Amino acid sequence: MIVSNGLTDWLYANEAVPPKPYKNKSHKYARGMSITINNHKQDSSSIVQRLRKNYKSLMYGLTGSNPSMDDIRLWSGKRIPGRQKVMDIVANNGVLMVAAIHPYDHIDKYSGRGSKFNVDNEHLHLYIYGVHHYLPTAEKELDSKINQLIKVLGRHCTRQNNYLKKFIDIKPVGTGRNQYNDIVSPTDVYDYINLPNTDPIKDCWINYMANCRSLDQPTYPLLYIYQEAQ
Repeated sequence: MIVSNGLTDWLYANEAVPPKPYKNKSHKYARGMSITINNHKQDSSSIVQRLRKNYKSLMYGLTGSNPSMDDIRLWSGKRIPGRQKVMDIVANNGVLMVAAIHPYDHIDKYSGRGSKFNVDNEHLHLYIYGVHHYLPTAEKELDSKINQLIKVLGRHCTRQNNYLKKFIDIKPVGTGRNQYNDIVSPTDVYDYINLPNTDPIKDCWINYMANCRSLDQPTYPLLYIYQEAQ
């Protein structure tokens, strides 16, 4: 809404159209995407084996093209990829995926959280940066694309296609109550994914994935998946 006032009218009296007010054009997923995949009857080793396929399916859903498995890297270890590597991925409008594997909790009859049939198995959490380059901005088209991503990611979670929306949850990072916790821009993606090491008690999605805010529980290693620049 443009509010007219005397000063504006005077300044732009000789112009056909006054300049439009500044609008924040940031994409809904500009800070990243969180995905929780409630795998069925899968342990950590089988989930890890599928991570590069998950990345390949994600890129197909985003771009319509299948990257070669030879170009998809899976980085694991105590150290995250180097700052320059992360900066290069961001500068090339690449997509960086960070993964964490969590065990299922026993079902809580009061909250409904947990699993009745998968207590000896595990599920997958993802943080993905760079998807906003390939997603539409209009709400209807964006919802359609998210539904498409759920379908292609469902290939690897051993769930029936009819119920994928129930078991794959996709949300933007840094919105709503988390808008001041998950602050991510192109220049500090490396610092964000390194928070489990530098600020483990901060309330944010990447620290939840690493489980480093729970001092009385074990932390979960993070895995990093990306495509080498062509």
